Amino acid sequence: MAAISKSERYDRQLRMWGAAGQEALESAHVCLIGSQAVGTELLKNLVLPGIGAFTILDDAKVSAADSGTNFFIHTADVGKNRAEVTSRYLSELNPNVAADYDQRSPSSVVSEDAACFLQFSIVIVANHALSLSELLALDRVLFPAGIPLVIARANGFIGLLQLVNPQHFVIEAKPDFPVFQLRISEPWPELEAIANSLQPETMTSQQFSHVPYILLLLRCLKLWRSETDGTAERVPTTKEEKARFQALLAEFNLFGRGGGGVADAEDCAGGENRPQDGNSAEVLGDTAGSAARIMLYENLEAATKNAYRAWAEPSLPYQFDGLRESVHAEFPRAIEQYRKRDCKRTRDALVFWTIARALAEFVTEQGSGVHLPLPGNIPDMTADTQSYLALQKLYHTKAEEDSAWVYARVQEHLAAADIDAATVVTEEVVKRHCRNAYFLDVLRTPSLSDEHSSEVTPSEELLDSIKNEGGDALFYVLFRASERFADRYGRQPGAVDMEADIPLLQEQVSCLLTDMNLPTHLVSEDLIHEMCRYGGAELHSVAAFVGGLGSQEVVKLLTHQYTPINSVLLYNGMTNSSVVVQP
Repeated sequence: MAAISKSERYDRQLRMWGAAGQEALESAHVCLIGSQAVGTELLKNLVLPGIGAFTILDDAKVSAADSGTNFFIHTADVGKNRAEVTSRYLSELNPNVAADYDQRSPSSVVSEDAACFLQFSIVIVANHALSLSELLALDRVLFPAGIPLVIARANGFIGLLQLVNPQHFVIEAKPDFPVFQLRISEPWPELEAIANSLQPETMTSQQFSHVPYILLLLRCLKLWRSETDGTAERVPTTKEEKARFQALLAEFNLFGRGGGGVADAEDCAGGENRPQDGNSAEVLGDTAGSAARIMLYENLEAATKNAYRAWAEPSLPYQFDGLRESVHAEFPRAIEQYRKRDCKRTRDALVFWTIARALAEFVTEQGSGVHLPLPGNIPDMTADTQSYLALQKLYHTKAEEDSAWVYARVQEHLAAADIDAATVVTEEVVKRHCRNAYFLDVLRTPSLSDEHSSEVTPSEELLDSIKNEGGDALFYVLFRASERFADRYGRQPGAVDMEADIPLLQEQVSCLLTDMNLPTHLVSEDLIHEMCRYGGAELHSVAAFVGGLGSQEVVKLLTHQYTPINSVLLYNGMTNSSVVVQP
C-alpha cells in the first residue's frame, strides 16, 4: 500500500489553519499528566492532527475500572503501567507522532524534578493526577516560564476545562465574518487614480455594469466633494449630506448609453422599466428621495448597499489600543527574556512585540493615526474578470508595500538590540501579522496561585456569575471546594463514604464562599450531595466531550489561531449546558 502524503493525510485541517498552523502543531511537544479517560481523549484529538510529540506521565497501573471508561485500554492490559499502555495505543493512530511515557509518580516529579516540564510546549493535567498543593507547585514553575497549563476534569456528569497562561498571542483570530479595509474615504494615490480614470459617460450599459462598486463609490464621493467645499478629506456626516450622496449615486443609472443619456433599461432591468419619453424620473423614481428608486445595475445596487463605507470614520480596533500601551513595557521585557533563554516561547514573544511596536509606529507615521497596514483582501462583487483582478492586484500591491515598511522597521529594532533579525523573524511572518493586524490580541489569565489565594480578590465577572447567574457557574465553587477537600483528606468527596463526606464538603464550600465574600447559602445541599455521589468517577461520554473541547483549545494555543476561552469552562452533562467564568 502506497504511503499517504502529508497533504493527503491532513487535507481538511490544512484548509482550516494552513501550512503555518500545521508547522506549529508539528513542532509542539505536549505533556499529559494522568492517563485516565479525559486525558487520553484530549490527547487522541491532538495525535490525529499531527502534533510533533507527546509524553505521558503516570505511575498508575491499569485497573478494571479503567477498562470500563477508557476506550484506549483493554481488559488484557489490567495490571500494566497505564502510561505505557495508552501511549502505545495512541501512537498507532498516527505513526508520524513521536510517543513517549514516564512511569514516575507525577507527585514526585513535581516535587523533585519540576524543571523537566520546561521542555514542553504545553502541559495538560487530567482529572486528579495532582493534588491542589502539587498543582500550585507546578503552576509556580510553568507560569513564570510562560508555558500554558491546561486542566481538564470529568467528575460524574460535570466537566471542567481551564486554561492558565500568562500571555497568549492571537495572530489569526479568523472572525466569522471577514472585515474589509477598502479605504474609500481616504484612498491612496494609485486607487484614486484608477477611479479618476473612469469615464462612465462614454460606457455602454454592459461596460458600466461591470465596473466594481468600489470605484463607483470613489467616483461618487469625488462628485459629492466637488459640490461641497471640495475638501479632499471631507465625507458626508449629516443626514442631508448622506441623502445627497445617495441621490448622486442613484443618478449613475443614467450612464451606460455609450454617449451619455439614459441607460438601456431593457438590457439591464427588463422592458417594463424603459422610459417612454426619455424622462429619467421614470427610471430613477424620485432621485432626491427615496426607496422607490429602481436600480438598473447590480454593481450600482451593491454600491448603494455599501454607501456607508464612503463616510464611515476610520478607526483602530479596540484591542490595538491595549497593544500600543503594552508595547513600551513588553518589548524590552521580551528582549531580556530572549537573551536569558533562546527557545520557541521567548522567540515568539520577541517577534510579536517587535512587530507590535513596528505596527504602532506605522499607524503614527504612515496611517494618519487611524490606519493599520492594508490586509489586501477585497470582497466578491459584480465585475468582469479583468477589472476585478486589476483592483485586487492594486490592493495586494498596497498591502505588500505596507508590510515591507513594517518588516524594515522590525529589522531596525532588532538590529538596535544587537539581535540578528534573520535568525528570529522572516518577512513572511511579518506579512502574516500585517494581514491580521486588525485582530491581533494578547490574552492573559491569572496564575493558579493568585486564583487560589485568599489574599487576591476574585474578578467581578466571576463573583457576578456565581451570585447572580447561579446555575452551572456554581460548579466552579464545587470543583474548587473538592480540590481543597482532596488536598486535606487525600481522596475525592464521596470516593469512600458518601454520607460521611457530605458535611465535610459542605464545610469546604462554606469556607471558600466566605473567602470570596459570597453568601454561604448560594450552593444548595442538593448540589453538594450530587458532587459526593460522583465520588470522582469518570463517565466516558463526559470525558470525551471535555477532551474534545480541550483539544480544540490546545490547538488554538499552539497555532495562535482562533481565540481560546481564556478562562474556565464548566460543562453540565445533566442539562447539556455550559458556562464560561472568569477567575
